[in-house]
Amino acid sequence: LSLVEPSVVILKVSKESIASIKADGLDAVVQLNDGQTITIKDFFAADNTLVLEDGDKLLWVQFTDETGAFLNEVVYNPLSEIKPLLYKDGVPAWAWIPPLAALGALNFDKSIKSSNDKHDTTLESAEKAVKDAVDAYQKAKDKLDAALKDGLITPTEKAEIENAIAEAEKAKQEANDKLNALADGKQKNDLELQLNALPELKVPPINDKNENGIADDIDAAIDDAEQAVKDAQDKYDA
Repeated sequence: LSLVEPSVVILKVSKESIASIKADGLDAVVQLNDGQTITIKDFFAADNTLVLEDGDKLLWVQFTDETGAFLNEVVYNPLSEIKPLLYKDGVPAWAWIPPLAALGALNFDKSIKSSNDKHDTTLESAEKAVKDAVDAYQKAKDKLDAALKDGLITPTEKAEIENAIAEAEKAKQEANDKLNALADGKQKNDLELQLNALPELKVPPINDKNENGIADDIDAAIDDAEQAVKDAQDKYDA
């Protein structure tokens, strides 16, 4: 079963028929005593819920405590109906797995915790990458603003701005790559908003080629004026 949004997964088997639950990356792998395997893809990547339906009995499979920490063993909580779960956060979603075998007791595999740790690490890595991109853009913008303060752009300043913008764009691409590894959800959306809010930075043209602190057009006007004065002096002397 592949999950593409937060879902309630209804597994129509008794808890006695399940031998173990393991994590493979972010997938939940349910091993039955008869050897059959149920794989729920990306179960631990979002706020998904697993419910066992055994005849007329419903059991919510609880993996974590109220702090979000994984339990050493899962807890089975009796449910009177599934409807409240389907409308969690106002969004109905459900997934159903047809009946399979029977036997055994459920032992929660601690490898699920390592899967959750991996997910946390992936999120932390994405958050750091977005922060690095934001910092890199701010650094490039500061350099651009400082260069534009006197209205002059020298070849040296242009090269420094180009390098800063290139570093910022590289950091943004790396952040995008990290975000693509995250499962869809509010945290990913928030990080994407931060990244998309970064301004477009453009390299201004050089207008002080000789880096003498005078704009090139003014330099040209001064040269013309000096030449005109010289021509007038020459004519006067003649």
